[in-house]
Amino acid sequence: MVLDYIRKGIQARSFFPYDNFQLTLRPITSMELDDAERKAGDMLTPRLTKLLVDVKMGRINPEKFKFDEEIPEQMYLQLRNFYMDIDYWIVYYSMKDFMPQDFTIEDVRKMTEIHRIAQHIMDISTGPKDLVLQTINSSDGQRLVDIVRYYHVPLTDAAWKLTPLQEDFLYWSVGNSPIYAGETLDDAEKVMRAILNERS
Repeated sequence: MVLDYIRKGIQARSFFPYDNFQLTLRPITSMELDDAERKAGDMLTPRLTKLLVDVKMGRINPEKFKFDEEIPEQMYLQLRNFYMDIDYWIVYYSMKDFMPQDFTIEDVRKMTEIHRIAQHIMDISTGPKDLVLQTINSSDGQRLVDIVRYYHVPLTDAAWKLTPLQEDFLYWSVGNSPIYAGETLDDAEKVMRAILNERS
């Protein structure tokens, strides 16, 4: 399944049971994930921003830092709201292609189970390094590596459409060979269909 999300990227589909029907979701791009964090960051105070930067830079070990004891309650609530807002944006980006044009972030904010949905989206958009390496080292993974590296077939037609999972695949599978950026997905789909037909 991981290989399918690597191969298809934002063209992949996943379904999440919600309110007696199935939500249609897609993986999000790295650019969308960055944008979700940036938009959620608008609500941060300078002090909380510094705390998050210190954690990210490794100056504070989040496992030893006692958030409940070392930051005031108001700052803790801001931190919680920051992470909640990231989840809202993740769900919005994943759903928006399947919704009416007037669908907005405010529609997402009215939904329940947002954190479970966002976690599902992150599960199909990202993957731990060990899983990516295991996928690359599989026979099907090696075939995809060969297609991308030696036949110059891109995973997507534009770099900004890459998911974090696809970026990790490219990073860990490249070796010393350059990756062809490509123009369209047509050739990639033809090659992929040929591979799938060989296996069936």
